Amino acid sequence: MKTQNQVMLVGYVGRPPKITQTAQGEEVASFSVATHRSVRDGDGFKDVPEWHPVVAFPPQTKIVAQLLGKGDAVVIVGDLRQERWRDADGAPRAASKVVVRSLSVLSQRRDNLSRHPAEPELPAEPAA
Repeated sequence: MKTQNQVMLVGYVGRPPKITQTAQGEEVASFSVATHRSVRDGDGFKDVPEWHPVVAFPPQTKIVAQLLGKGDAVVIVGDLRQERWRDADGAPRAASKVVVRSLSVLSQRRDNLSRHPAEPELPAEPAA
C-alpha cells in the first residue's frame, strides 16, 4: 500500500511572511494560516480559530514574500512535517508545520483596503 502525507488548508494568513536563511543560504518563508472549526457552545455553535505554522522553500519563497500579507485568503497544499528536539533543560520538544507544495491566493486584503463586512475578522494570533 502506498501512503500519502498531504495537508490542505483553506484560510487566512495570520501575519506577513518572515524570510530567513538556512545554514546553506537558502531562503525560507515562515507564516501562519488561520482556519476555523465549529464547537458546541451551550445550545449553539461558535467558530474557534486554529493556527497552523507554514513554511515555504524555493521556488515558492519569493512568491510567498511578494504576494502574501495579513488577512489574505489562501489555499495551501503541502506536507505535514514534525520536528523533534531537546530544549536547553534536556526536555523533549516537538512541533508540526506544513511545508508548501502549492499555493493559491483566493483574495488579498491589505490594511489600506476596506474589509468586506461579510468576511470574518481574524482573531489575534497567539504569541509563539
